[in-house]
Amino acid sequence: MPKSYNYRTSKRTGIRWYYSKPFLIILIIIFILVLRGSWGVYRKASQGKELRQIAEEEQRVLEQERVSLENQLDRLKTQTGQETEIRKKFNVSKFNEKLVVIVDRDEAATTTVEEVSKIKGFFSSLMFWK
Repeated sequence: MPKSYNYRTSKRTGIRWYYSKPFLIILIIIFILVLRGSWGVYRKASQGKELRQIAEEEQRVLEQERVSLENQLDRLKTQTGQETEIRKKFNVSKFNEKLVVIVDRDEAATTTVEEVSKIKGFFSSLMFWK
């Protein structure tokens, strides 16, 4: 080896270039950029997971409502189902059928004989399909 060549110094300078301040600053900047991008992806993934759970819950609720509506529709397709629904909605009875109304003690009896006869007349007018 020639005397002008210093093995120790050349070895250090070859190893030291990645310990230099500019290289470490560039490396830290790249690390921060990658970390920032990864954090954004993580947040979007967690939001997507939450939105998926909400959508699945809404789907379950809508499916239950659909089944309930189908059951009600099937019930209303029958004669007894229609009659039951009319009785429930309009509080009416068939001709020659007695209707018992239970009133709380606190409430005053406001139904008169005229109102009862109007209700019976209304139901009899609905019975045109018989």
